[in-house]
This record gives sequence, C-alpha cells and structure tokens, in this order.
Amino acid sequence: MAKWNATARGQIAAPIDKVWKITSDFGGLMEWCDTGAMKSCEIAEGENGIPGCVRKITAALPDNGGSAEILETLLELDDANHVLKYEIQAPEMPLLHATLKLLDRDGSTEIEWGYEVDADPADPAKEQQIADAVLGIYNGDIENLKKIVE
Repeated sequence: MAKWNATARGQIAAPIDKVWKITSDFGGLMEWCDTGAMKSCEIAEGENGIPGCVRKITAALPDNGGSAEILETLLELDDANHVLKYEIQAPEMPLLHATLKLLDRDGSTEIEWGYEVDADPADPAKEQQIADAVLGIYNGDIENLKKIVE
C-alpha cells in the first residue's frame, strides 16, 4: 500500500546527550512540548521507556471545548542511535507511525521528527490535512525544545 509521510527538522544549539535526555523520556512529553492543547500526558500501560508502553494524552478540542484521548505506543527506544519510534492512535486520524531521531552536528543537535501513514487514494486532500496538523505540532514542539535546552 502507498504511504504518505513528512518530516519536521530543526537545529538545536545544545549537545545531543542533553537533547536526548529530554526527548527520550516517553512519559515526559509535557516537559517540553508546547502544543497548548495538551491537558495531560501519562503512561497508561507498561513501564515508561520500555517498548510496548502506552502514553495517554488528553488534548483540548478547539471547536467544541471538549477533549480527545490520543494513545501512543512506544515501538523502539534506541539510546545508542538516538532514535525513538512510536505509533499514534488519534480520533479522526489514520494510524500514524512516528520517528524522532537526533543527529550529532559538532556539538549541536539536528532533530528529524517524521511520520508515515497509509495513503487514502479515495481522499487525496487528506494528505495535506494530515501534514498540516502533524507537522504543525512537531515544528512547534521543536521550537519549544530549543527554548528549553539552548
């Protein structure tokens, strides 16, 4: 099946180990993400940092003042290569597979945060809607991370 994917990128003026310490804490998303809509984030199943654990995010819905529950399952946490992979189950969105990867750039850190989702050939406009929503969050979180670690 065809896939849709996109990646947000950023440069952070901080050593990779400092950035990884924050971003690799799967249950600590609220410490550095600044989506504004996130009300809570907690490990709902399993042990934080162990593949298979599930974090539950409660997010405000801008349209009706209600909230939505988003479940994210940790698939891989690779400390040696600074890679974190997880899947996202969110209302009105297809199942997304996300990868956050850090690269050492001579004392600073490059972050690549992307996703992949099964394409929907019946609704090609959805590709841009998903990209706008997900990359909007990822880019905002990268900017907030810079403020915290730089």
